[in-house]
Amino acid sequence: MRNAMLVIHADWDSEAGCWYATSDDIPGLATGADTIEDLIERLMVIVPELVELNEIPVDKHVSFELLARRRAIADAAA
Repeated sequence: MRNAMLVIHADWDSEAGCWYATSDDIPGLATGADTIEDLIERLMVIVPELVELNEIPVDKHVSFELLARRRAIADAAA
């Protein structure tokens, strides 16, 4: 069984106005949502399904780490 943490990357798509998630550890994972909270809710459903479909060996629970990145530009103080 696998006890290792699965790593998921989330990035903000400023053109689409949503978060999207991908993972090298979970083949086929490509999903998006308007908020990071909604993305996490989707991942809680999708990740176990993809783990099973890809026959990734895991224990009773599927552990994953979400690494989120969003770029922003702020105006300098006057």
